[in-house]
Amino acid sequence: MLYRGAYSAATTYVYDDVVTYLGTVYLCLVNGTRNILPTVTNNWDPIVVPKSLAVSTTGTGTNPATFTLTTSGGTVTLNKVA
Repeated sequence: MLYRGAYSAATTYVYDDVVTYLGTVYLCLVNGTRNILPTVTNNWDPIVVPKSLAVSTTGTGTNPATFTLTTSGGTVTLNKVA
């Protein structure tokens, strides 16, 4: 395996190349892969998928707030779940 960094549509990848795309790590399955997003499973296999974390707060009264914490690339997002 060869880590190639962040996915680039301009780069030609070969079997066993590894890239990151939107927070997920993908393994190239086909020689000559170029301009094919890593989400296309005929050419790529996700090998490390980020997890979401649920965070609950006690809040006030009987209405606690619940949040979902996710990562994408180097960004952490906190969303309130209705």
